[in-house]
Amino acid sequence: MKKTQPFVIGAKFEDDIVLDTVCKKCGFNKSECICNAKKELLEPNKHNLYLKHEKRNGKIVTIVGEFFMEA
Repeated sequence: MKKTQPFVIGAKFEDDIVLDTVCKKCGFNKSECICNAKKELLEPNKHNLYLKHEKRNGKIVTIVGEFFMEA
């Protein structure tokens, strides 16, 4: 008499499977996420700030820009 294997319905999961989810902020996989990437901090003398006040649609707005010098 042959011994039969039990009939199993469902997927066979293994512990070595790594699941990667999608980042809600940038849309990339969390392994390739750019949101939490380490940003390089530059010295204060290597960048300049640009500030300008303008009037748009009757309101005063401040425009700010950061310009980096050559490394």
